[in-house]
Amino acid sequence: GSKVSTKLTILKSLAGKVDQLVVGGGIANTFLLAMGLPIGKSLAESALVGEAKAIIEMMAARGAAVPIPVDVVCGKAFEAATPAVTKLAADVADDDMIFDIGPQTAKTLSDIMKNAGTIVWNGPLGVFEFDQFGCGTETVARAIADSDAFSIAGGGDTLAAIAKYGISDKVSYISTGGGAFLEFLEGKVLPAVEILEQRASKSLIPLIVENAFVGVAVQNAEKEIPMPRATKIVATLGPASSSPEILESLIKAGVDVVRMNFSHGKAEDHIARANLVRELAKKSGRTVGILADLQGPKIRVGKFKDGKVTLKSGDTFVLDADCPLGDENQVGIDYKELARDVKAKDILLLNDGLIVFEVMSVKGNRIECTVQVGGVLSNNKGINRKGGGLTAPPLTSKDMDDIKTAVAIGADFLAVSFPKNGADMYMARELMRAAGGHALLIAKIERSEAVTTEALTDIMKACDGIMVARGDLAVEVGDAAVPALQKRMIRMAREMNKLTITATQMMESMVTSPIPTRAEVSDVANAVLDGTDAVMLSAESASGSYPVEAVEAMVRVCKEAEKSAESKLDREFLDRVFTRVDQSIAMAALFTAHHLKVKCIAALTQSGSTALWMSRLNSGVPIYALTPEEGTLTKTALMRDVRPFTLAYEGHDREKLLNAAEQVLLDNGVAQLGDIVVITMGEPIGQSGGTNTMKIVRLGEHRPA
Repeated sequence: GSKVSTKLTILKSLAGKVDQLVVGGGIANTFLLAMGLPIGKSLAESALVGEAKAIIEMMAARGAAVPIPVDVVCGKAFEAATPAVTKLAADVADDDMIFDIGPQTAKTLSDIMKNAGTIVWNGPLGVFEFDQFGCGTETVARAIADSDAFSIAGGGDTLAAIAKYGISDKVSYISTGGGAFLEFLEGKVLPAVEILEQRASKSLIPLIVENAFVGVAVQNAEKEIPMPRATKIVATLGPASSSPEILESLIKAGVDVVRMNFSHGKAEDHIARANLVRELAKKSGRTVGILADLQGPKIRVGKFKDGKVTLKSGDTFVLDADCPLGDENQVGIDYKELARDVKAKDILLLNDGLIVFEVMSVKGNRIECTVQVGGVLSNNKGINRKGGGLTAPPLTSKDMDDIKTAVAIGADFLAVSFPKNGADMYMARELMRAAGGHALLIAKIERSEAVTTEALTDIMKACDGIMVARGDLAVEVGDAAVPALQKRMIRMAREMNKLTITATQMMESMVTSPIPTRAEVSDVANAVLDGTDAVMLSAESASGSYPVEAVEAMVRVCKEAEKSAESKLDREFLDRVFTRVDQSIAMAALFTAHHLKVKCIAALTQSGSTALWMSRLNSGVPIYALTPEEGTLTKTALMRDVRPFTLAYEGHDREKLLNAAEQVLLDNGVAQLGDIVVITMGEPIGQSGGTNTMKIVRLGEHRPA
């Protein structure tokens, strides 16, 4: 098996496919001669030197390489006691015989195999029966044992080497038929082929050939690159998650966006926390967005002299805007206009609906009520009117100041509480722009007036995304109505190319428990299947005892639920009309990627719009937003199915841009050489505004020779 003639067909066939052709052992002698190197008394086929040289030239023409051994291990005779001498390949003497590759070549081979996804091994690299000539063969054996690759080994000498080096339990599939591996490389069916097709691509990169050995390290074979998690996770920061240690753990656990609740804390606290988030995200190598959540006109009771009171059904209780300090009979309220918004027989819900009042009469600023459902009422608990209808504006003077703080910290998203219509969102955007901000605007849907189709459409046209804020919303419309509203809102948002965050009590039990309830798991999973961009943790991560565990639980549930997500891409395309070139390119990329079964889509984008449009439909293909803009990186962190990467290239050369994009995918381990990807970009290169090009690329094709 050391002759080129017996392997010539295989060598020629694979020379047209592989990136590296590493020759060792007996076959290497003929290739050494083809490179003009001495081989001493070693056996070779001089008549086939021209064939070996042609293979080398064929590889070079494709930009591939044949890394011939740079050092070898020689002896003077084929005997067990022959001393081994390591020499550079160029220094082999006339009376030397080459029995193994040298340590430098062995290290090169080991480095190649570290990147393999599948390894097919058929034959030792040297006379391994003699320990002094076993370096190359042992290197292959150890590399297989240490590799995560799927490995196939065959042939009598190979099995002897496996036994000698004790790696039989490290090889995935073993056959005694050495010739079968050559048949495999020629495309004939073998028992292992079905497994290979599941685990690896058909392109074999690189190829290692030596005497009775044809070993294939499949570098672009699918190394079980997992599908990235599609659904994003938003975690609220608070006392339980503000220390650098916990915050770093949250980021590493999978948080994509942190929420800063402006209902609590001072401006300087938010600024310091935002700086810490960015510092730790950079340290962890992850992109993390920042969401600033405005308090809004939350209507609350005032303070009690004893901090709280216990109310019983049938009690009379007064809400009085002029009461400075409450007791068991009355309490103040922070919204003076409440007495103008309610009338007799209205139902007021306090503390998220746990306590229920019926309005009996209104006298000036005093609202006299009867307690229908009692309980403990403590300082600053919220008040809602069943059915909505309160006239409080969505932006308070505090919110206007907080918008300036959000701009100062460079928030990527600004959440507006209690909007009733699009005008409320337009006002928030104008205030943000006046302060110099460019955050994406998120409307928190938590008023009954906001859930009609007309109101939702109006609000969505004026914002960049919505939050399904199920807490206050459930109080106003009733808890039973929320699940159907959630599905409708998420569906409408995706149809209108808007982001969605599903929030409130998703894993509430994890405030005090290290594991979620089964109902909470189902709640998160259903939001994922509804198509939400993100699921959010509130008290679980802000003040709970298990903030990191809550994030980890959400990651598990999201990943598992996404396996069941149904792709309806063809059906969804039927009813869509595209009026913009860039949106049409985005949809074409999705359609192509879905049907061609490519590894991924790479959207080269300045603003992130192309990635957003792609993420509105479930194609089952991961999307990578490649951008030089820091603000775009963090904004795309909230988009479902989209993972952002920095693309540093800023020139105007198309081929260099493609090479840079390919390198980003390779460096981040999301694709491998030989993988097919879809790339979208705008031309002319370097000008912002307008994706107009889609290209189908096999990674590696654009690399210079």
